[in-house]
Amino acid sequence: MSRSLHLRSLALALAATSATAALAAPVRLIQTQSQADFLAGTLDGVSVDERGVLALADRADRVAAIEEPFAFALVPVGEGWAIGTGDAGRVLAIGRDGARRVIFEGEASYVFALWADPD
Repeated sequence: MSRSLHLRSLALALAATSATAALAAPVRLIQTQSQADFLAGTLDGVSVDERGVLALADRADRVAAIEEPFAFALVPVGEGWAIGTGDAGRVLAIGRDGARRVIFEGEASYVFALWADPD
């Protein structure tokens, strides 16, 4: 290949690259400062914490509030959940309607694991 052919090929490649770059969308930076900034929009498949940090997440709805300070174990049971708690060593049954009841109180202060059979 002659030198002039190399130069033409190089010029053609540079022209093609320049044309492609000229058609590209410009870079836009969108900056948010808080959780409120994110919540002003619509979140789909992500959550935002109180510091404004985004994370992948499924939708979560509050079903019930419990008085125990810690929930260490959670297992689906029937039409609700069983929750192993801390400080009081209780297992709570929480229905989908938010109804709560104590189903076990142990001597230990914490319930770290639960198992529920299908029946």
